[in-house]
Amino acid sequence: MQQRIFQFLIIITFAFFASQTSMAAGTPVQKMAKIMVNLNHYPGSDEKEILAGIVKNEHATEQERVMAQAIINLQHKATAADKTKLNKIMNDSAASADTRDLAKIIHNLNHMPGNDDKARLKKMF
Repeated sequence: MQQRIFQFLIIITFAFFASQTSMAAGTPVQKMAKIMVNLNHYPGSDEKEILAGIVKNEHATEQERVMAQAIINLQHKATAADKTKLNKIMNDSAASADTRDLAKIIHNLNHMPGNDDKARLKKMF
C-alpha cells in the first residue's frame, strides 16, 4: 500500500513538473503565443521569467526580444514606446507571418486578447 502511494506521488510530481516546462518549450514566438492566449491584463511572474529568458537569449531574433520585452511591460496595454517598435515589426515584410501577427496582437491589446486574436495565437503553437 505504501509503495502504491509513493508511486502515485512520484507520478503526480512528474506531471506537475512536465506541465510547468511545457510552456517553456518551443520557439520564442510559440512561447509568447502561449503566454498571450492566457493573458489577463499583464503577465504573471512565471510568464515574466519565460519572457526574460527570451530577452536574454542571444539566439532569439531582435524582433522576438522586442516583443518579449513589450509583453513584460504590459499593463493592460502596450506602452507607447513599445507600440512604436511593434509597428516596425508589423510592417516588416521580411518577418514571418506569425511574428507580424503576434506583434499586431500585442500592439492592439486592450486588457486581454479577443477571441479572434486567441484563435490566431493558438495556431502559432
